[in-house]
Amino acid sequence: MKNLINIFVVISAFIYFNCGSSDSVEVVSFSPDGEVSTLTTFTIDFSQNLAPADTQDIWLTDEFITFTPEIKGRFKWISPSRLIFSPDMPLEPLQDYKAEITKKVLFSTTFDPDFEDFEFHTPNLKVKNINLFWTNIPNQYYKLTVQADISFNYPISPSILKKYIEIKNNGKQISNFTILTENSSEKISIGLGEIQQTEKSQDLTIYIKK
Repeated sequence: MKNLINIFVVISAFIYFNCGSSDSVEVVSFSPDGEVSTLTTFTIDFSQNLAPADTQDIWLTDEFITFTPEIKGRFKWISPSRLIFSPDMPLEPLQDYKAEITKKVLFSTTFDPDFEDFEFHTPNLKVKNINLFWTNIPNQYYKLTVQADISFNYPISPSILKKYIEIKNNGKQISNFTILTENSSEKISIGLGEIQQTEKSQDLTIYIKK
């Protein structure tokens, strides 16, 4: 009989602590995370129903989440446990962000918040592709003018790019190149100057420093 009583006490304690965990609320998912687009909407799912019926399906300005650096926008509860956030403007390029869930998501519930911070960032600068074009020079003995079009995932300032670009032909640096694009753009055109054709292939290398 004593053993049965001990087993009953252990089972009762297990049930008690299990029930206690239902008093807390946590974030089930925060998406997107990691690398995110500059144009995106965030969706946050909670483990408990939080939003009253009269706060759902309407845009709210309450600060349910604080972002560092700041992101201005609006929130909408599309269900008692799902919150979406729509930024007013595109996110900053090349930027790291942190999101912190505030206690305002609890409304009048008595749940204990068990929230962690979430980190994400907009894409790093990348070269999407490079296209080369050449044009024969009239009345010149096998000479060409060569142009390179470099496409980036962000608009680039031509004057800044010129400081960090290096171009070589068969390992020999080309110093007389000119940047043809005048204004910031995702596609920058570069004139590589005149190149003498030869019977052997020539390797053109375009290197952009970090």
